[in-house]
Amino acid sequence: MAGLFTNQKEMNTKELKAVLSKIEKAKEKIAKERDVLRELYDDLESLLDSFDRGIEAIENGKLEIENGIDAISEVV
Repeated sequence: MAGLFTNQKEMNTKELKAVLSKIEKAKEKIAKERDVLRELYDDLESLLDSFDRGIEAIENGKLEIENGIDAISEVV
């Protein structure tokens, strides 16, 4: 009976080590995907900053045109 228990214990240990190995591999895959997503997020953040600057420049240009129209209207 003691031999059977030892074999079961060894089998359980092997199974646990196999599960832990699978968990480690899954963790590595998840970390890789996280890194890819982080790069994409950084790219998107950069694009959003560019769009924000573009919108601000358009708004500033619009205000300058309105000021120019007002200045011309005063002269004409």
